[in-house]
Amino acid sequence: MTYEISEYNATVSALALLREKHAGPFDTTTKDGMALAKEARAEVRGYRTSVEKLRVELKAPALERARLIDAEAKRLTAELSAIEEPIDTAIKAEETRKAREKEEKARAEAARVAELRNKVEAIRQRITAVAGKDAATIGETLGWANAYQPDPGEFMEFLSDAIAARNEGRAMLETMLVDRQRADADRAELERLRAQVAALPPAPPPELPAAPVPPANGTKTNNGRGKKAALTPVEKLIAAVRAGNSRFEDAIQTAYQIGYDDGVVAATTAK
Repeated sequence: MTYEISEYNATVSALALLREKHAGPFDTTTKDGMALAKEARAEVRGYRTSVEKLRVELKAPALERARLIDAEAKRLTAELSAIEEPIDTAIKAEETRKAREKEEKARAEAARVAELRNKVEAIRQRITAVAGKDAATIGETLGWANAYQPDPGEFMEFLSDAIAARNEGRAMLETMLVDRQRADADRAELERLRAQVAALPPAPPPELPAAPVPPANGTKTNNGRGKKAALTPVEKLIAAVRAGNSRFEDAIQTAYQIGYDDGVVAATTAK
């Protein structure tokens, strides 16, 4: 076995001699044997302690160099950090500024998009707000929807949404206006029929059947009554209302339906 530290060569050379000289065994039970054992131990111990002393001597410069290496490295690190830290601080400050600016732009963009969406929604709300209103109000809003042209500069990328909201609302308003006008016409017609029925004279009391007159020749008379002119459907309704057999509102609705059916029949016959 070889050793790279040349300072240990003297001890390395003595190893073979020591192994051979002190191979033993020593009879420590006798006085002479104990003396030889102690002498051998002292000799080997001398070599061992010399190796330890030599190790300390050889390592001392290395330890000093290691200490010097650490100390100078620490000093150099401090000097380098003094140069690096201001640069690092500037870089991190700029990175933080850019990150904050990016976040602010994202918030501003979100607010801008939300505002545009609200403007589109305002178009819908202006239209839905007149639901259930009178025909004049609905017609006025329809006129606004027909004339309204969303501004590209105002709605930006949501221009198509604004136009779609306007178009959908316009169609809704047209339907609302037709329905309201039809409802107003129906109400007016019902009022007209109500007034017409109220203006009619009271119905005459029902006629009692006339007593049969015997014929001159003495034959029996026909017990059947004479036929009277048939009442119109409206007259029947009026008589039913006066007799309490029908509610006034139901009679008006029925009379209106009768007139509507007659109109359909007349239109079909005219074809």
